[in-house]
Amino acid sequence: MQCEGLSPLPHPFSASLEKRRGITIKASVASFFVNDLKINLIDTPGHADFLAEVERSFSVLDGAVLMISAVEGIQAQTHILLSALQKLAIPTIIFINKIDRSGAQSDSLLQRIKDKLTEHILPLNQPTQLGTKQAAIIPNALHDPVFLQTCLEQLALNDECLLAAYVEDERMAPEQAWSALKQQAGTAQIAPVFFGSAITGVGVKELLTHLADLFPSQTSLEEEPLSGIVFKLEKEATGEKIAYVRVFAGSLQVRNQVNLLRRTADGASETYTGKIQKLHLFREGTTEQVPMVAAGYRQKEGDYPTRKRMDYNPLHREEYQLHVHHVR
Repeated sequence: MQCEGLSPLPHPFSASLEKRRGITIKASVASFFVNDLKINLIDTPGHADFLAEVERSFSVLDGAVLMISAVEGIQAQTHILLSALQKLAIPTIIFINKIDRSGAQSDSLLQRIKDKLTEHILPLNQPTQLGTKQAAIIPNALHDPVFLQTCLEQLALNDECLLAAYVEDERMAPEQAWSALKQQAGTAQIAPVFFGSAITGVGVKELLTHLADLFPSQTSLEEEPLSGIVFKLEKEATGEKIAYVRVFAGSLQVRNQVNLLRRTADGASETYTGKIQKLHLFREGTTEQVPMVAAGYRQKEGDYPTRKRMDYNPLHREEYQLHVHHVR
């Protein structure tokens, strides 16, 4: 959104630094479809030096994919990121990457994740030929009695009814277990784990096809009062401000006057107004200029998903809530 658009490209200065250092510095946004599901992806830095850039994006997420290297394992920033995701109750999938690299680990890494990060994990596949270029994955099927038992043991930790059934040694159908897994993953009670390799593409398709089931669904709240968060600001070479916005309710239109409520570090709020000159919607790897953007809604007890995330501020950063006044 330009308040005096969204930019599909990173700032030239940060882009040159990223190329030179070989790492992501600033959060970048892209959009793509998996079947009929539109995914808006925010690619955030993994390096500890740019942790603040990552946490600024947390307030707009429906779900997060936490990448852990099968070679390097758990790092210092992994603790910080998962802790913040848990405090914000953001559904999280753990993707263990680089299974094709020499020194890659599986069972021992899963145990360290349980010991040092969270015991509430459930691997939905397992690697074969680990540490070789031929590394592949095998799905853990709920029709396998051994895995079904493992699944029920893990799910029972968060569900008293399942725990009672488990204690009474009651049998549960795979469909019931999958339903419970989806519910707990969508409410951030359990983190499904996938193995794979981003460079070879192994495991990526399986991860993407499960996103629709494991992350909360969205529906329109276009008629509701405008509510949203600006999670990234940039300036064009001309000096125009570019705001990256997640709209949770209502809609934005070109020529609207928008009041932005900025929360400062001491808890106070200040308001300023800007006029929307351009709107760009991310679509299929680029942006499309549009006259209006409408909101999605996270269905969870009828509440706006921004509320808890705006109340909790892990870095005491400034956060923005939008309100709109139509221009006649």
